[in-house]
Amino acid sequence: MVTVLVAAAAAVLGVVATLVAMRVVRARSQRRLAPARTRVDEHLRAISETLDRVAALATTARLGNIADTPLPWPMQRPGLAGLKALADLPAARTIIAVTVGQRFIRGMLTVLVATTALQLLLLDDAGVGVLNAAVGLGMVLGSVLSVALVGQPRLAAAFAGAIALQGLGLAAPALVPLVVPTFAFFVASGAGKAILEVAGNSLLQRTIPTAARGQVLALLESFVTASLAAGAVAASLLVDWLGPSGALLAAGGLEVALALISWPWIRSVDAAAVVPERQMRLLRSVAFFRPLQLTTIEDLAGRLEEVSVPAGAEIVRQGEPGDRFYIVETGRLETLIDGERVRELGPGDAFGEIALLRDVPRTATVRASTDATLASLTQDHFLSAVTGHTDSATAAEAVVTSRVGPRADPASLV
Repeated sequence: MVTVLVAAAAAVLGVVATLVAMRVVRARSQRRLAPARTRVDEHLRAISETLDRVAALATTARLGNIADTPLPWPMQRPGLAGLKALADLPAARTIIAVTVGQRFIRGMLTVLVATTALQLLLLDDAGVGVLNAAVGLGMVLGSVLSVALVGQPRLAAAFAGAIALQGLGLAAPALVPLVVPTFAFFVASGAGKAILEVAGNSLLQRTIPTAARGQVLALLESFVTASLAAGAVAASLLVDWLGPSGALLAAGGLEVALALISWPWIRSVDAAAVVPERQMRLLRSVAFFRPLQLTTIEDLAGRLEEVSVPAGAEIVRQGEPGDRFYIVETGRLETLIDGERVRELGPGDAFGEIALLRDVPRTATVRASTDATLASLTQDHFLSAVTGHTDSATAAEAVVTSRVGPRADPASLV
């Protein structure tokens, strides 16, 4: 019900945005602001499609009730389930509040780009495309820079910095209304947008438990849709009241202010987020975990269980069913096949994947030569991560094939 109401409100805001944009078009040049009106219409169509999907879900739920097939509580009230989950997650509420505020400003971008090109720089319709291309180029560059965020334990500075960068890129053309500098400013704004997506999503998922993640993210999408539509309305009003330069300064300044004001809360959330760096490095040492996304690696790292074994203890025994995957953290282990020692394992080595991936008994016995510390994953967590990602599944299958294939070295069997 909450999701339906939010989507309906977004649709109403979209209609208002279209009417206001058309008023701006009539007040100024019909030809010059036509691209802005077209883009606002596109937003309205997207919002309408969202509302249609929500209505379809509601119809499905009603049909389920008619068929006397009661649905579980979270399915009956997805919006309320998301709100209930969010109520218990203060850190996630902080990130979502900042994200929704930033999306409100991002909703202004379509109108501001067209206004900048047509009214501030006095370009033709092609100029709108050039500035949109600048934003797109910036997003490509920002995506490349975002690679550096992978595995970083702290993301607050990148998150707040990206918000400020996008805001400065919006405000700067009002101060230097020249074509080439404006192109560069919009590139910077697009880069901030891309970095914000990576840092924001990673930071948000660190603050939401896996069980509640789907409900909270679905609720966030509804809020984002409404804030984008509201931003389009606000941009049209700002252009009408303050003119092109004033609208750019207001939008960009608001975004910079959002970054500065929210910084203490973002930093505290980032500091409170538990990032298991040691476990992440351990997982990254295994070839078939490397292709996994950062959030998946972080989730797996939180699920690793530490196992301490004394010298002489057997971790797995040949012929027994397998239910865990192991990575050696410290100590030395030996692999035995039919009682014969064939291989030694040390820190960073892993074993146990063959029995899990092929659903066969253990192919070897692994025994601790010295006191050792291992990290283990349950069969369900291991399989869901590895088989759920194409590149990871391919890499794992290649490892298994190399060990159990006709030319495999028996010393590598585990």
